[in-house]
Amino acid sequence: MILALLTTNCSDNDSIQTEHFVGNWTVTQVLYDGELKTEWTGTHLTIEQNKIDGGLYSMTDTKYDSIWSSNGTWKKSNEEFQLILDDTLTVDFSSDSKKLNIIKRLPWTAQSTCDPGTGICLPIVTGMWDFKFEREN
Repeated sequence: MILALLTTNCSDNDSIQTEHFVGNWTVTQVLYDGELKTEWTGTHLTIEQNKIDGGLYSMTDTKYDSIWSSNGTWKKSNEEFQLILDDTLTVDFSSDSKKLNIIKRLPWTAQSTCDPGTGICLPIVTGMWDFKFEREN
């Protein structure tokens, strides 16, 4: 009697079910507290998944790093339609195969920061930011 033992090489990534929002996206509309912000139109977002419940994102052409960082992490929240960005900010999202919507409620309450050497002041970042994306081909 011959007994054969088969082994497979399985990595942690083999069992990942890819989330609908993973991929390359282009901003089609941004509303800040209900006001259209056209400077964001055409900005690109890439979302990668490297764990069952998380991964990386990049928006290298971000308009304001204080609103959307150029690089960061995401993970699933315990809530069905929420993500946690950069281990600190919980955002609401909805997605299908072609569209993605992410709502960021930015709660920062710090005062504006000014560089005394240049006189440039960075505004306080607060409010609701509603990002609408379409999937890139």
